[in-house]
Amino acid sequence: MAPFLISFFKALRSQLHPRMLLLTLLPFLVGGALWVFLIWWAWEPSVNALQQWLGSFRPLTWLGRVLQQVSWFQWSFQWEKFLAPILLSLLMLPLLVMTVVTITGLIAAPLAARQVASHYYPQFKPRPGWRFFSSVWHSLLVTLVFFFSWLVLLPLWLIPPLGVILPVILWGWLTYRILFFDVLSDYASVEEIRILALKHRWSLWCLGMVLALLAALPALLWIGGMALFVFAPLAALLMLWLYVLILVYSALVFAHYGFFLLTQYRRQTFEENAL
Repeated sequence: MAPFLISFFKALRSQLHPRMLLLTLLPFLVGGALWVFLIWWAWEPSVNALQQWLGSFRPLTWLGRVLQQVSWFQWSFQWEKFLAPILLSLLMLPLLVMTVVTITGLIAAPLAARQVASHYYPQFKPRPGWRFFSSVWHSLLVTLVFFFSWLVLLPLWLIPPLGVILPVILWGWLTYRILFFDVLSDYASVEEIRILALKHRWSLWCLGMVLALLAALPALLWIGGMALFVFAPLAALLMLWLYVLILVYSALVFAHYGFFLLTQYRRQTFEENAL
């Protein structure tokens, strides 16, 4: 448990390094530019299409007629205009999470791992070769599983406890599956990463869920009002940068914890082979 907790404090010290603060700009600029373009290009048509669908949704129109018949409800409230932006935000949220986590894993996680290795684990040297495409393939598979699980479990969100628990579990799984692989991919073999991920899967999953809870604040701001993107684009970009900052911090946490686990594993393997 001590290395688990110590990883958070070491990662915080690493995060304050100027190089790590500058590193947060890379996923922010790439992901931010992509999503600002998508929102500018597709937000209004998507909201309009969703409003039309909700307007023809019979349970919603029936509820509107019932409320209009109540004496104190004297005006016609267009529920579709109220619900469409909220529902679209909920649908876009997993896509935003997947985009930023994937970009962070591909770009920031290897650089964060080098920062941690050079300062705390100098015995580890990057292995020769370029493993970018293996990281892309791994991230793609994990992301597809995450998105499919999100869609399948979405109806369970209507059950009050599960509506809070399931997102944390899913985001925790996505975070640890991508970041743990990417921070160690330059320093450990695929077999070593697979063994460590299997042996310590519960502690890694818990680590991912803790960091997912930390990352929930920007997500709640996203759900709380898409008006940020209409009336205050700078505030929206600041929110996205905060999310990237938390993800880079998460990569540093996994780097510290992952290098500790790798050190313990190689030491144990050496001792067993020496007997």
